Amino acid sequence: REAKAQLSRLIGGMTVVGAAMKRTGGLTDAEKSLKLLADLLERCLCVDPAKRITAAEACEHEAFKAVQLPPMVDLQEAPPLPEEAPPPLPPSAPPPDEPAAPPPPA
Repeated sequence: REAKAQLSRLIGGMTVVGAAMKRTGGLTDAEKSLKLLADLLERCLCVDPAKRITAAEACEHEAFKAVQLPPMVDLQEAPPLPEEAPPPLPPSAPPPDEPAAPPPPA
């Protein structure tokens, strides 16, 4: 109960939703969404792990039902790798165990 009261104070949802129900006899879509979100948050923040909502349950929560996701992007298969290896890169510095070449004469 204390967590629910803190959550209500934190987002003000329960007060807003309760007042709207008394005022109009029904909830607007925004108020319904707020109530669902408050329920989801309350269930996610439950201190007792046995009573806390699981990730899978949270994904299926009614709060997410109205969310319209963008269309899935069709993934394209990567082009095949070449059969032969590319030529090695030119050395930019001698390996640490080899002495550096002397500078060319001037």
